[in-house]
Amino acid sequence: MKKKHTYTLRSFQKVYREGHFFSYGVCGIQLCNNSQKGFHWGVAVSSKKWRRAHERNRIKRILREAVYPLLPFIRPTYDIIFVFRGNKEDIVFDKVKKDIETLLNQRKNIFL
Repeated sequence: MKKKHTYTLRSFQKVYREGHFFSYGVCGIQLCNNSQKGFHWGVAVSSKKWRRAHERNRIKRILREAVYPLLPFIRPTYDIIFVFRGNKEDIVFDKVKKDIETLLNQRKNIFL
């Protein structure tokens, strides 16, 4: 079952304004406490660094696929934005997935 995305610009701005940023390897997460039931999540890729839309879209697809298996294990008290911070040679699914898992494991209070 897929969890709800953080779609609105307002939601993204709230997470960036009130949240905390953590990074490991080629990925980062922006966390914000959520008082609502369930959590929202989304992915972000810099348009300054990745000028072409097809490159950004490919990175977003890789990030989403790496996150989907972890969603049932994340506490419903957070809003999370997953951020890609790597270079062209870092766009490898296995590397992104490993970095996201390591990053979430470092934050003990995120997993159930």
